[in-house]
Formats: sequence, structure tokens, C-alpha cells
Amino acid sequence: MKNKFTVLGLALLSLVIVGAGCAKNFGTSSQTPVDNMVKDVSSTEESYLTYVWKEYGITFNYPKKVFVTSDGFNMLGFSDNPNKGFDLSGETLLIDGNEKVEGMIKAYKRYPKYFKSQTTEKIGKYSFAKIEYYSPAAGRYLPHYFLQINDNLTLEYTYAGIGDAELILSSLKF
Repeated sequence: MKNKFTVLGLALLSLVIVGAGCAKNFGTSSQTPVDNMVKDVSSTEESYLTYVWKEYGITFNYPKKVFVTSDGFNMLGFSDNPNKGFDLSGETLLIDGNEKVEGMIKAYKRYPKYFKSQTTEKIGKYSFAKIEYYSPAAGRYLPHYFLQINDNLTLEYTYAGIGDAELILSSLKF
């Protein structure tokens, strides 16, 4: 009888230890946690999510099929794979607090063999400076959209065909 209680006691102790270990790891991931909010919005035209980037006071809409991850600082990555995590070489949205639009574009122009063109494109209520720049990682030219948010912040969105550039850029709110 004493052996039964000893075995039962050890089994319960094992369950408590395993349970504590599971609870400690519950909800963790390899991605950097970000204190932002994603709101589900469904309309008759399209289903999309709204991303609220609290650190910069920015909101934008993006397709439900796209996953948004953060580098934990000033960049968001867009992916069609929920397990991919943040990928700097793909589709990104960057907030720069050190450089104005002209300075950012000038940095790209330093490498003329990759720089293709520069135009202005109106999307929604904003006029974006747009460049086409060759991405060795993508193996093709990618459009980069720039917008001066205020005196301190500049937005750069690099479109790689994953999200919906028009939806994201036309829905920006500051």
C-alpha cells in the first residue's frame, strides 16, 4: 500500500513539474513580441485586418492572408507564411526618424546599377515618392514608396508582391 502512495505521489509530482514547464513556455515564440493591436474587419468587398502600430501612431489595413511581424524596433515585415518570421529581404514597412525622403532616396541613388527610376504616385490621399530599385534577394526590381509623415518621421514601404500595396498605402492613418 505504501508503494502505491509513493508511485502516486511521484506521478503527481511529475505532472506538476511538466505542467509548470508547459505553462512557462505557453505562448512564447521566436518572433519579437510587439505591443500592437490587430483588428479583424470584414466587408462585402474584401476581408482585411487593421494593424495599429502604437509606437508611431500609425494604422493601416492589410489583407487577411498576409502575416505582419516586427523586428522589434522600426520595421514591419509582410509574409504569406505564418512561420517565416521577420524577413528584411522581403516586403517591409520602415519608419525612419533620422532621414527625410530626399535623403533616403539619395542613399539608393549611390548605387546607380540598382537604381532604375523615380516618380511620384498618388495613392489614396497621399502622394508618395516612388523608386524602382533592384533587389538581389528578390532577383528583380521592387517598388519603394516614401512618405514624409511629419518633421521627424519618414515612411518607406517596399512592395514585393505579398500584400496589397494600394490597400496598405491608401489606408494609412497617422
